[in-house]
Amino acid sequence: MPFVHITAINKEDEAQKCIILTHINEQHQITERGWFGYAKVGNKKYPFILQPCSNRLGKMELLYDDDTRYPTNILTKQIIIGEYFTVFDPPDEGRNEYLYQITNIYEY
Repeated sequence: MPFVHITAINKEDEAQKCIILTHINEQHQITERGWFGYAKVGNKKYPFILQPCSNRLGKMELLYDDDTRYPTNILTKQIIIGEYFTVFDPPDEGRNEYLYQITNIYEY
């Protein structure tokens, strides 16, 4: 299966995007490795690492604060256009959830 460039839009604020460069397997799920991406908010970009953990929830680490991890359920989702995934605030920062929808997948 291919390496892909995923674009997802925040459903509450379409100016916020999540871009991930990754590999998908035969089940159209992200291969469990460390991958890279960035959150785009307006004209600013915030790089992160997407890394799996034992319960198949990934952790998004925004590199401007390497102690902060944002859990996401993207590793349990099929990477197809229209699929939704959620990014959660860290447990010590509240209980906000951010819903994203995959809008584009470019295969390399």
